[in-house]
Amino acid sequence: MHNYYRDLHSSPPLECDPELAKSAQKWTDEQARRGYMNHSEWTDKFTESISWKAWGWEGMDKMEGAIPGAVRSWYSEIKNNYNYQTGRGSGVIGHFQAVVWKGETKLGCGLNIKPDDGTYVTAHYAPASHTSMDKEKLAPENIKPRQQPGEMRHKVFLLFGFVVGVCLPCVETNRLLSDYRKSGKESITECLSKSVDAYLDRLSGTFN
Repeated sequence: MHNYYRDLHSSPPLECDPELAKSAQKWTDEQARRGYMNHSEWTDKFTESISWKAWGWEGMDKMEGAIPGAVRSWYSEIKNNYNYQTGRGSGVIGHFQAVVWKGETKLGCGLNIKPDDGTYVTAHYAPASHTSMDKEKLAPENIKPRQQPGEMRHKVFLLFGFVVGVCLPCVETNRLLSDYRKSGKESITECLSKSVDAYLDRLSGTFN
């Protein structure tokens, strides 16, 4: 889901980083142990986004729904009148910025589904985007205006968004993304135009 949204803003895809995944999972588990959502200690090693949804939210009791659900929630801050020229908004916009910040290259996600409490999700991004005193000045270069996806492109990313956004089979996912870039096509739409079914078969074979 991260890379679907990043693509809309012309930001390169994030790659899953094992160390960031470990730190994100560690802090996610700590939040679940404490029973409330809060940020870890400030660091310049990564930018952190956290999410908690109360028990009972549809789809949040499974990995396939929980992490994309958190990413959608963070991205929705774009609705707080985000200004691409100033890097400011009328409300909280930091989580949105973290999702699409061009200068970030790596991602690690943590998930803890705690029955009768809720679903905790943490994302750690690197290089950190929140540490510069000039973040607002850097924002226009790191967050481009949103582009509307084509119909096929939109459907493809919605279908595979959770695979791309969830840091689990990241090696396989990155290989699939790498293949379409090496194909010499201008977009994933062109790469899939010959046979969407073949692409689906390949993905299925990768994860079976």
